[in-house]
Formats: sequence, C-alpha cells, structure tokens
Amino acid sequence: MAELTPELADQVLAACTTNGEEAAGAIGRAFDGEYVLKPGEASPAAGLTLEGPGLALAFKFGEESLFAALPAGEGLVPEWVREPDPTGASKLSTLSQELSMLLVPDTLMADVFEAAWVNDLAAALGQAAPAEDATALPIEVACGEKLGQLTLVWAVADAPAALKAPDAEQPADETAEEPTEQADTAPTEDSKPRSRVLRWKGPSPRDYRDLPPNAVSALQVKADLAVNLAGKKMPLGEVVEIGPGSIITFDKVCHDPLEIELGGQAIAKGDAVKVGERFGVRITEMILPDERFRPMLPPESA
Repeated sequence: MAELTPELADQVLAACTTNGEEAAGAIGRAFDGEYVLKPGEASPAAGLTLEGPGLALAFKFGEESLFAALPAGEGLVPEWVREPDPTGASKLSTLSQELSMLLVPDTLMADVFEAAWVNDLAAALGQAAPAEDATALPIEVACGEKLGQLTLVWAVADAPAALKAPDAEQPADETAEEPTEQADTAPTEDSKPRSRVLRWKGPSPRDYRDLPPNAVSALQVKADLAVNLAGKKMPLGEVVEIGPGSIITFDKVCHDPLEIELGGQAIAKGDAVKVGERFGVRITEMILPDERFRPMLPPESA
C-alpha cells in the first residue's frame, strides 16, 4: 500500500478529478441535493485556516490518517448532521466509506472511515495533529447557489481523534452496587447475597460514542461480510467436467438485487455499483431476522 505523504499530492488530485462526479453523487445521496465538486491545487497545510462548525471526516490508512472538513457556514451541510438519527448516522457512515475510496488513489484502502459534526473545525484539525510537512487540497463544493470548500489534509497523526467530543465530567457511577452493611453485622436471611441486574441509568445513547465502554469495545470486532451473487444445483457428472473455459449459467437475472450475508445469514439486499475501480453494493433493503414465537399458554386439553 502506498504511503500517505505530501509526494502523493498529484495522485490525490488525479483521483479527486477522475472521481469527482461520483464523489459529488455520494454527497448528494447523503444530503439529498445536487452537488458539484471541483478540485483545486495542493499546498502546504501550515497556513490553512478553518472556521466554525461543520462536517469532519476521518480516513485512517494503517498508521497514517487523512482529515477532511466541510464548513457548515455556507449551508452545504444539513442541520440534521448535528444530531443524526439512525438513518442519518447510516448516511454519514456510507458517505465516509465512499469518499475514503473516491478521494484517494486506488493504492490506498482505508481501515477506518468516519464522519461527524464538530463545533470547531480548527480545533478538530489541531486534535488530529497534522505533520509538519502536511499537505492541504481544497475542493470547491457547489449546490445550487451555495458555494463552499471541502478541504483534505494529510498526513495527520490521528484523524479519528478529531471527531471525538471532549471528555465531559463523568458522573458518579450510577450502576455500581450500593455499599454493603458493616462486616460486624450478623448476616440475616434478608442479607444473603442475591443476584443483581445492573441497568444503564444514563440518557439513551444517540450515537455509538455514547454507549458504555464494554459495548463500544464490542463494536471493534470485525465480522466477515459476503455478497451472494447466485447459486444453483448441478449433477456431479457435470461438476467434474468443469474446467478452464467452461461457462456456468444461472437463473438469476443480471440486474436482480444481490444479497449481503453475515455469518451465512442474509442481512440486506442491494445493487452492484462501481466505486472508483472497486466493486461495491448500494444497500436498498434490510432483511430482518425471522421472528420466532413461543406459545405462552399450555395447550388446551381435548
């Protein structure tokens, strides 16, 4: 994999130019608008100034990161991005994934891609810790009469850290068990140990960053996703005759939706899309697990 260095500026510019229309389409699908992108010229990031709140994106490529900022002052970022609901969060996740592939050369593949609203883009960039020789690439963004600028900055030490809100004062642990009685108190029938259910008493989480630490750590587990193109049964006599040059036909029509599987279970359907030079699937439908009902009443006697 190529290194994310200032020398990569020409390749990043070429990727943004070549994939500009697709990147604009990705932003348009997320923000429900018609967007146009026009890359500018790369320059040292030392003199870069960002102002106000807006959308911040973080792409991590191994040990290296890229930070991107789209200020909200020109009205290019919808208001719902401040506090996205589950649908909005899904849109931001998809947008960050698509842009992580479209705005960089094909030799780079992001391990982490995130997008979130930040109240101070300048502070977020500082938290990302740009390298001394970091490069900035401005991309003009237009939507109707609205005009703004998406700025890419690389390399930075930790772009995902820029999307995390400052740590608030942690309230007292409300889930901790109450103090036990003094040891010299004689145990009684009522004081015998009992099983206890610890319940989360904080506000309902609006984002995965608001979840308890044990739940957040579980989100780091990687799962294997697979795309089921087609399947069929063939007699073994025909299978053993398969060789180079053989063509196997399936009943599935080429434009039929593809199924995405997790652990052998279908979880979604979507259409095949081309993202840069890579294959992708745009989700069109989620597949809910089968409902299983168990009777609560005993069977009626005959």
